[in-house]
Amino acid sequence: LEDDLRLVGWRRVKQVQLESLSISAQGLWDEALGLRGRFLGCASLPLVKWVSTLGEALRSLGLVDVLASDAAGARVLACLKLANDDAGWAELVRGAGSVDWDVFVQWVDHAMEQAVFLPSPHPQAQVVVTPLSHALLRPFASVVFPGADSKHCGAPNGLHPLLTTAQAKVFGLPTAEAELAASWAALWQLMRVPRVTMLYRLNDDQDRLLPSSLLERLRLVWSKRPDQPQVVSLPEVRVLRQLNPEPVKASSPVAPHLLPERMSASSYEALRSCPYRFFALRMLGLQTTDELEKEPEKRDYGIWLHEVLLRFHSTRSVPADAVQDADRLRHIARESQQAMGWDDAEFLPYWISLENLIDRYLRWVHQRDAQGVSWVSGELKMSAYPAQWKGVEMHGVIDRLDQRQTPHGTLIELIDYKTNSVQSLKTRVKDAAEETQLAFYAALVLARDPDQSVRALYLPLDDKGEEIKGVDHPDLEEGARRLVEGIGMDLERLRQGAGLLPLGRGSACEHCDARGLCRRDHWAEPLNLDEAAS
Repeated sequence: LEDDLRLVGWRRVKQVQLESLSISAQGLWDEALGLRGRFLGCASLPLVKWVSTLGEALRSLGLVDVLASDAAGARVLACLKLANDDAGWAELVRGAGSVDWDVFVQWVDHAMEQAVFLPSPHPQAQVVVTPLSHALLRPFASVVFPGADSKHCGAPNGLHPLLTTAQAKVFGLPTAEAELAASWAALWQLMRVPRVTMLYRLNDDQDRLLPSSLLERLRLVWSKRPDQPQVVSLPEVRVLRQLNPEPVKASSPVAPHLLPERMSASSYEALRSCPYRFFALRMLGLQTTDELEKEPEKRDYGIWLHEVLLRFHSTRSVPADAVQDADRLRHIARESQQAMGWDDAEFLPYWISLENLIDRYLRWVHQRDAQGVSWVSGELKMSAYPAQWKGVEMHGVIDRLDQRQTPHGTLIELIDYKTNSVQSLKTRVKDAAEETQLAFYAALVLARDPDQSVRALYLPLDDKGEEIKGVDHPDLEEGARRLVEGIGMDLERLRQGAGLLPLGRGSACEHCDARGLCRRDHWAEPLNLDEAAS
């Protein structure tokens, strides 16, 4: 059920469409709604009734026994007053007034936030890592004190770089002398432990290290008190091991048997930007799952805007004036927002973005109306099986298809909505051989009708300019032909056992989900692409 919700991006109950869930997830969702109904069906109840309802819900799921068998789970039951020894608590709150659902949720949150769970391992196996200042008056069987050198223990430090010691004293701020005195007091208090082992390195990079001044002071104090335990210097007990260098090199997996059955524009761009990432995320299917955050994100705004424009154009049978179109566009946007379950307050930033877009977008639409351009379809799923791909399916979803009549016949216009700036899109299509998305969509259309005239453009919706201007692909039909042939050649190379190298450079690595797999940060030397190509 969680996988299904993450895949679609539903974060709220009212967003979920039962028929869109898998069969197994539908059963779980029905069960969840039933449990949820036990609580939401009650307007106001005494707290003891809310807690008993919660206990019944947990028991119906078989969770009470599971929680009770675990130390942390038992603490949860105790926090929620569901443990067996809480009979007196029920009597205490029985006379309390009724509270509504929101107050009960706040009570549960507060109870869980205030509770503290500390595991209780065997005392001999307990290891506590703590700074010296936090070790005061705590019982320890023994202590290991690393870093007892002149650089890390008792070393003077400039607490206030803008103040002298005298000025710090005037303001009542701690001084270096006070910090040293506090460290000495804490160290002296630590000496009550039966066994204390203090360690320090002889050098730190190129710097020679000496014992801490506090350690030397401890030697001096105890040398004058024969009745006290003495500081004993122990020899180095570690054994020197000779390790053979094993540099990490860039891997180049070969997986002709994992060739994908279908290829989209985004998956091919992934192959071009980094073959290893394509191998990990597309061929092995190691996809990450997005968190279900409560607040809407930019991705949700994009999905919503696509839905709004699709409904607006699919129900716009004839052109209307600017005011009517703007009112209808806002009405559709509000309906779509409510259908997706977003509150007005949390969706306000994206609604403002839409308001900034409406006038500019409708001017662009009306200009196209005047030019005889008509909307054909949106969110159009298309697929083809190019002969060069040898059975691999070519598929994609085109944001929008328009058409216009020209002296040479019907011209199909492929439009892809973008939230990038105009300049970034112009840079993207500057080299027609490097731009793949529009060429990919054009190839899908031409596969259906090779004689069709096609134009493709990016439409920047979030650009801050006064007018919306599309960014055309400069050499579309030739680019589509070269793209299909190039992908066919790449697929054939993969079938023949070509290595899927991690390129390890550029923006592709900055937010790559496969970076930990390719071990880029541990390579002994950067990947030489010229040698890799040869």
